[in-house]
Amino acid sequence: MVVNEMRVNMTHGEVEVRVHHGVVYIKLLGNARNCFTPSTLADLREMLELVTSMLDGGDTLTHFVWVFSENFNGGDLKLFAQLAELNDFETLCAYGKNCVQQQLVLFNGFAGRLITVAVVDATLMGGAAEAALACQYVLVTKSAKMRVPESMFGFFPGMGWHVFLLQRRVSLPVVEWAICERPLLDAQMLYHLGIADMVIEDLSESESAVRAICAVKTYGGTLALPDGRDVRFPTALNSSTSTALSLVRQTLACALSTESALLAVVRIWADTAARLDAKYVRRMCAVVHAQRRQRAASTNEEVVA
Repeated sequence: MVVNEMRVNMTHGEVEVRVHHGVVYIKLLGNARNCFTPSTLADLREMLELVTSMLDGGDTLTHFVWVFSENFNGGDLKLFAQLAELNDFETLCAYGKNCVQQQLVLFNGFAGRLITVAVVDATLMGGAAEAALACQYVLVTKSAKMRVPESMFGFFPGMGWHVFLLQRRVSLPVVEWAICERPLLDAQMLYHLGIADMVIEDLSESESAVRAICAVKTYGGTLALPDGRDVRFPTALNSSTSTALSLVRQTLACALSTESALLAVVRIWADTAARLDAKYVRRMCAVVHAQRRQRAASTNEEVVA
């Protein structure tokens, strides 16, 4: 079955869909701040339901490929700042659970019916990196990058960073080093650490790589970085992030399943975010404004306060 690329209208935006030789390629188009707002999450849920309906309708599909071709900022910092000011644990928790429920569809391969692959040709921050890692395989182009910057806001990446990387046999010190030091991980580093399965030249190689990567998967995961440095923790990590990471380690040691681990970590994340100091809330608001300016500059749009 071959279907040309088309745009499908979701409730709040558009999704590019292409089906070729049993592989469904999906590209979720960005929003004003290129982050997972509640509206974007609703569109993502519809996107996954669309693929499920294709399977239920008898389409012969073997792979689901989520293409990240635009820089994506991850979680909705504007929403987080608003909820943190209100100490609204329940709504923060609901946001996290919404993310996790959709990630589990990818992690479990649509209940074992598809192989899920993320193809990253962009810079993914925080929750966007976690979304890619929810897929069973991760391909990165040479220009791809990832960073988890949450500790600068007093919390941590709570929607899968720990769980998915530990599943990929990345060691806990490496997982938490990336949180604490917030390095911008390039394609070679992502591969070296075992976060990515394969580095490809560019998107033109993605189709052949999708077929090849499912035959062999090699795990990395090491404490030695390519330039010879050792992974060490910073001596001055903020107390809220440090406390949360300690709780995450204890929680993961007792988790009985991937789902229970993800949901337990979400509760720690929501509790940490609901208790943030005002300085972190102000910092999030400043970053949100910067995101808007950056998006406006790239699209020639006017910045709206």
